Amino acid sequence: MIAIGLLATTAWIGHVAAQSLPGSPSRETPDAYPPALPPREGPPQPTLIFRQVDEISLPGPLRDELLRLDDSTARLTVNGGWAIITLGVEPSVRISTTPPAEPDRGDEDGSEWVASADGRFRFRTDPSGKVIAERKRRRGWRKAWKRRIAGATLAPPVVSGQRLYIGSVDNQVYALRADNGHYLWAKDVGARVSRPLTWWQGRVGDGPVFVELVLLVPDNGGSILALDPYDGSRLASMELPTEEDRLLPPALAAGEGKIVVAVQKYDAAEAALLVFALAPPAPADDVAYNAPDLPEEGDPD
Repeated sequence: MIAIGLLATTAWIGHVAAQSLPGSPSRETPDAYPPALPPREGPPQPTLIFRQVDEISLPGPLRDELLRLDDSTARLTVNGGWAIITLGVEPSVRISTTPPAEPDRGDEDGSEWVASADGRFRFRTDPSGKVIAERKRRRGWRKAWKRRIAGATLAPPVVSGQRLYIGSVDNQVYALRADNGHYLWAKDVGARVSRPLTWWQGRVGDGPVFVELVLLVPDNGGSILALDPYDGSRLASMELPTEEDRLLPPALAAGEGKIVVAVQKYDAAEAALLVFALAPPAPADDVAYNAPDLPEEGDPD
């Protein structure tokens, strides 16, 4: 009887203690944990659209290699060599048979290192799905933390402030805390992401709101996406109008708020460099001229 009384008392004390823990989940609300994301600073970012502002024809077929951008000059491989595209009001294209210098892409064990803005940390990924962080010490770089992503991570992370952004072949884009590697969010983008992500920031149009985005083109080449760095929600997306054309990742941030991405057309001999700008969506009551639901002049209502 004494043992039974002690067990009952212990169970009652444990029940009271569990109820008294502030913020602890209960059986009724098992997921009631404190939110992983800190409060958003400033107003929510606006919903946007990709507005095409230029299409620069290129000789296809394009090789499936990374588009590179240096200031206002883009480079990528095309039929006959390397296309060097000078962007601007009147863009120009010339074909060179001399390959450009190869950037550091890391080694077979992982991507190149990407440093934080203050130089105190550096980060890299490896194909097994590891994200590795090192901190600069007096005697050199030392391990800070390591995190494993569910899918392979084939491109280096994007670093902005106190966050890392990583694409994975498990169709997810991840955001991690830079200081300890803790997960902030993961978003399914519908296709694997093995090519680099891009950080974009600036003002849209004449509006006062400063916008920050994570840009990506999934490996299937069917769309270009802009994700909110705060929680991964889609702020802008554009699907290609036909299944035959495909974008070649990555999408890159150019000058004056522009975005460039290469597209291989259905005809292998046709390709282009597309130039986009981000813009607010058209007003809901803005009906296009000659829209099909408008009656023609002289037709009855």
